[in-house]
Amino acid sequence: MNTGPVEIYHERRVSDLGVWDYGDLHLKVYGLLATGKTVSKTDLSTARNFIADEVLSRVDQMGDSNGLGFVIIHPGDLGISIAVHWWVQGSVLCQHIYRKEYGSNDPMDTVFLAVDMLAQDRPLHPPVDCDGNAQITGVDDHEAQSVA
Repeated sequence: MNTGPVEIYHERRVSDLGVWDYGDLHLKVYGLLATGKTVSKTDLSTARNFIADEVLSRVDQMGDSNGLGFVIIHPGDLGISIAVHWWVQGSVLCQHIYRKEYGSNDPMDTVFLAVDMLAQDRPLHPPVDCDGNAQITGVDDHEAQSVA
């Protein structure tokens, strides 16, 4: 996928969507709106489901949660992004991100693919062969090398 160049900065409106409580985890929620976009009821539902289905288990697995965090719901130009951040161990900020392009049936795998790498049609992490060995592509020669 190559959507062409995307400008780095556009002014965005920010909206305060309140505080969402999930047991001992309290999240301040913000909308970050591209021009002409709003945070819809569907976006809010998607964010709540993402937090309940994917984020809370990560918070529990990480442990040492401060019980505080924030959520950015960003209906952007190319799709919806939902970034959930929470603090652990006093000052360590953790995050998990949901991203889905408009018109797509499934969200992107944001654990292994970064948005800026998707625009360049190349993976952030090297592909892995059937034996679990990472395949590194050289910068200049593009020849794959096996890494043990």
